[in-house]
Amino acid sequence: VVKAQNGTGGYELKSNYVIEKSELNRLNFALKNCFEYFGEFLGSEWVIEEKVEGEDGSIHVYIKDKYQHEDAFVLGSISKNNSYVGGYAPFEANGDQKRMIDLINTKMVPVMQELGVYGHHCFDFKGSYFLEDNIRPGALDFVDGLVNRIMERNHPQKDFAYWHCHIEIPRPTSFEEIFSLIGDSLDPNQVSGGCFAVVSNQEVLPFGRALDLTTISYQGNNKLEDAKNLFKKLELQVQKLLAV
Repeated sequence: VVKAQNGTGGYELKSNYVIEKSELNRLNFALKNCFEYFGEFLGSEWVIEEKVEGEDGSIHVYIKDKYQHEDAFVLGSISKNNSYVGGYAPFEANGDQKRMIDLINTKMVPVMQELGVYGHHCFDFKGSYFLEDNIRPGALDFVDGLVNRIMERNHPQKDFAYWHCHIEIPRPTSFEEIFSLIGDSLDPNQVSGGCFAVVSNQEVLPFGRALDLTTISYQGNNKLEDAKNLFKKLELQVQKLLAV
């Protein structure tokens, strides 16, 4: 995995890509093209890491001060071309990942409290490997907070699952147009089956890129699967109608 020194956005914004080990002879050529195209916009150095396998996720913890912190919790991540595109909850952590959570709670947090490194931490992982600590709220912190506020207001005390991802759209749009296409699924108190959707990037839709959609399920025994199925249904619906 080749990653730029600066910049986020992963594959879509050209700040990382993958080269197979058998193609390492292409590396100098690939980096030369990147520097010629971007100059030093993405930094003067590139980092090369071995790609590991396993489920993507992130462990989140908030350290208030030297004496107080919240318990770490884990969210699942969705990636495309080795780049973040969304996430989901709940995440079923395996034994290795449970040990990683325990390591953060019992080892990492006390060290950071002693160093005075407070605030939000988002530890990305893949399988049983830590990748990095983002010393800020992760993208999924905002999604998770949004979902929790909506559920507390509309369906308190209900267990729930959610699926959040970018939907590629063929052209710029607006929230008004999206509402005309899937508005029946956007009211948490009017939908049937205990599954509804939320749009979280309505302000930027007129400029293109993607639709950020979160589907939430709070009934039944397969809440995460229900949320994922609603997402896929709405994704096809939006892409088909916007392409007309």
